[in-house]
Amino acid sequence: MHKKKRAGKKPKAENNGGKKKKTSDAWEHFQVLANDVDHAKCIYCGTKIGCKSLNGTNGMKRHTERCKKAPFYKDKTQTILDFESRTQINTDGTVQTVSVPKLWRFNYDEIRKALAKMLIVDELPFAFVEREGFRQFCKVACLEFVTPSRATITKDCYGLFIEKRKELMNVFNNLSSRVCLTTDTWTSGQNLSYMCLTAHFIDDNRKLHKRIINFCPVAGHSGELIGKYVEKCLLEWNVKRVLTVTVDNASTNDLAIKYLKKIFNLWDGAAVKYVRSSPSRLQKFKSCVEEEKITSKGLVCLDVETRWNSTYLMLKSALVFRKAFKNMKTKFSPYTKELMKQPVGGAPDDEDWDKIQSFLPFLEIFYNATLKLSGSR
Repeated sequence: MHKKKRAGKKPKAENNGGKKKKTSDAWEHFQVLANDVDHAKCIYCGTKIGCKSLNGTNGMKRHTERCKKAPFYKDKTQTILDFESRTQINTDGTVQTVSVPKLWRFNYDEIRKALAKMLIVDELPFAFVEREGFRQFCKVACLEFVTPSRATITKDCYGLFIEKRKELMNVFNNLSSRVCLTTDTWTSGQNLSYMCLTAHFIDDNRKLHKRIINFCPVAGHSGELIGKYVEKCLLEWNVKRVLTVTVDNASTNDLAIKYLKKIFNLWDGAAVKYVRSSPSRLQKFKSCVEEEKITSKGLVCLDVETRWNSTYLMLKSALVFRKAFKNMKTKFSPYTKELMKQPVGGAPDDEDWDKIQSFLPFLEIFYNATLKLSGSR
C-alpha cells in the first residue's frame, strides 16, 4: 500500500552541506578550520582569527592589513623619499627652480589634522568626509588612510580650535604691545543678531596681526548688552592691555563705549573736572602749582564731549601740571576721596601720566589734520 503525498507540500531543497556563501572580501585571505568552525586561518602566515558570524570579519580585515607576509603589505612606519620644488638664487643672480629630496612617512593623525584644516579653510560641511567621491579618492590616493566619519571630523575640528585658542591666548599673555579692538553687530536674514569682535596687535617682530576672538549670537543691539559681551570675551581671553575700541556710528554704541570706559578704567578727565568744578578747588590747585614752581600762561582746560579733538588739548595742558596734580593727591585728601567714587577708581598715578605722555603724539597727528581740513590753519 502506497502512502499519498500531501498536497501543497514541497520537497526540501538541498543546502549544499548547510554552508552559507561567504560575501566579505576578508575570506579571500582566510580559510575556515575543519576542526574549529569558529576560527579561520590566514593563508599567508597561518594566524588564527575568530570568525563567528556574530563578531563579523573586522578582526580578519585588521589582521590582513598588518600581516607582514601578505604580498600587498606596506610598512606604515617606513620612510619614503619624495621631492619638493624650491626656488634658489644662483651666484650670478639668476633664479632657478630645483628639486630637493624630502622624507615622508605615513602618519594617520597628521593626515586627519590636515583634513580638519581643509574643511575649516575651504568652509566645507562636516558631511563632506562621508561623500562617495571623497571616499573613493582617499582609497586611490592613500589606501592606508581610513576616512573618518562626520562625527569624528567634527571632534577633530573642535580639537584644532582648542589648540589654536591656547596658542593665541599664550600670545596675548606674552604680548608687549597693546591690543586695538573693533566690533560690529548685525542682524541676519533669519532675524538673528550677531556680534564679531576682532583684535589687532603688533608682535615683537613688528608684524601686524588681526584675529577674530569672538563671533557669537547676541540677544539684541542695546549698548550696555554689547559692552557686557565685549567684557566677557576679554575676560575669557585675559586681554588687559587695550589701547582703543572702534565701533560704527550707531547710537547704541555710545552706551557701549560708556560701559567699556568703566571696565577699562580709563581716565576721562575726572581730575581736571574736579579742580575746575568750584573756585575753592581751583584756588587749592593754583597753590599746588605755585609750590611746584610751574610757569604757564594758562591753566588746565576741560574736555568737550562733542569734540573729540578737545581731548588732545585737555591732556596736553594737564601734562604740564603733572607735578601739581601729584601734589594735590598727596596733600589734599578730599581730592583723592572724590575721585575714588568715580568710575576711574582714584586720582591718576605715574602709570596714567606715562600713558598720556606716550599717547599725545598720536593724538597730535589727528588734531593737526582736523585743523587743516577745517581751514583753521
